[in-house]
Amino acid sequence: MLKSMLCFFMCFYVIVLSADAELTSQDLDKIRLIIHEANAPIKAEIASVKEELSKEIASVKEELSKEITSVKEELSKEIASTKNEVTGMRGRLDGLEKMMTWLMVLIGVVVGIPQIIMAWRSKKDRAQEEQIHELRQEIEALKQQRVVSG
Repeated sequence: MLKSMLCFFMCFYVIVLSADAELTSQDLDKIRLIIHEANAPIKAEIASVKEELSKEIASVKEELSKEITSVKEELSKEIASTKNEVTGMRGRLDGLEKMMTWLMVLIGVVVGIPQIIMAWRSKKDRAQEEQIHELRQEIEALKQQRVVSG
């Protein structure tokens, strides 16, 4: 048993010594070559994925551009129709404003002229009443003069 353990440890020692060795430049070159060969399909796959993505992005950009153009056209049509509606409403409001102005003038004339006539008549009536009052006083004075003279 001791012999077998001694053989086992010697074999293990030989394996361990070889594992302790440093890598040479040839070994590193081989490793690089292996890595480069392993990366070649990955790089090709990445390139194809990039190409597919660029095509997809281009198609999405084109679709978005078409959509944006159609939305812009729709908005410009809606804005134009809204402008026309606003212009029509402005015209109607101007017409209503003119009608209201003429209606106020008419109301002023209908109410104002009778008021002016009534004021003028009442002034004329007062003047006549004053004249009548003065004439009565003169008549009274003349009656008294007649009574006194007669």
